[in-house]
Amino acid sequence: MENETNHTFPSPQSSTENQPDKVQQIPTQQPIGEQPYGGQQSSYGQQQSLGQQPIGEQPYGDQQSSYGQQQSFGQQAFENKPNIAAQTAQTAVLNIKNKKNKKIMQIAAVGAAVLILVVGFFIIKNNTLSSNGKHALNIVDHLQGIMKDPDSFKLREDVVVIVDEDVNTYTFISYSSNNSYGAALTGLAMYENYTYVGDYYDDDDDFGSTEELKAFKKAKATLAMWRLGGSKNWISSEAVSRKKIGKKLHIDYLK
Repeated sequence: MENETNHTFPSPQSSTENQPDKVQQIPTQQPIGEQPYGGQQSSYGQQQSLGQQPIGEQPYGDQQSSYGQQQSFGQQAFENKPNIAAQTAQTAVLNIKNKKNKKIMQIAAVGAAVLILVVGFFIIKNNTLSSNGKHALNIVDHLQGIMKDPDSFKLREDVVVIVDEDVNTYTFISYSSNNSYGAALTGLAMYENYTYVGDYYDDDDDFGSTEELKAFKKAKATLAMWRLGGSKNWISSEAVSRKKIGKKLHIDYLK
C-alpha cells in the first residue's frame, strides 16, 4: 500500500503558530445616549446624594418649612378677619349715613326751593298793583302834589277805587297834611276819573256851579253805597293797600 498517501491534519497546537500572540478583545458597543450599568448606579447615587426631586416638588425639609409658613400665614389671616369684618361694618355704616345725609340734603334743597318760590310769590303779589291800583297810585301822586306841605302828606286808610256802570272811575283817598301854618289837617279827597271833585266833608255852598255840585254829590253817593256793600251794576271796586302805594311813592302811611 505504498501508493497510499498519508494525510495528516495539523494539531491544534500547530494551528496556533499563525495566530497572534494575544487575542484582542472587541469592546462592547452601547446604544447611543445610554450609560453602562455601573454609570447608571453612580448617577443614581449622585441623584440620591443631591436630593433631587421631581419637578415641582420640594424636599421634605423644605415642605416642612413651607407648611410652617402656611400655618403662620393662616394664623395672620385668621387674626386679620376681625379687623376686616370691623372695617366692612364701618364702611357699611358710613354708606348708610352718607345715603341718609344725601336724602336729607335733597329734602332740604326741595324745601328751600319751595320756600323761595312761596316767598317770591308773596313778594311779587304784595308789590304788584292791579289796574285799579295803578290808577290809585297816579291819583295819590297828584293829590300830594297840590298840598301846601307835600312832605307832610300821609295816607290814613286804603285807597278805594270804584268803576261804575258808566265806566267812570271814582277814587277816594283818606289823608292828612299840614297847612300853611303847620297845622295838621285831615281830609277825604274824591276824584272822578282824573278830576278832583271835592272833599267828602265839604258843604254844598262851597261849589260855584251846578255841574261841580252834581259831580260832588254823585261821588259822595257812590262811596256811601260802597260802604253799604256796593252795587251789582259796578264793573269793579277795590281797596288798594296804602302800604303798597306808600312804598312805591315813598310817602308816609298809617301803620
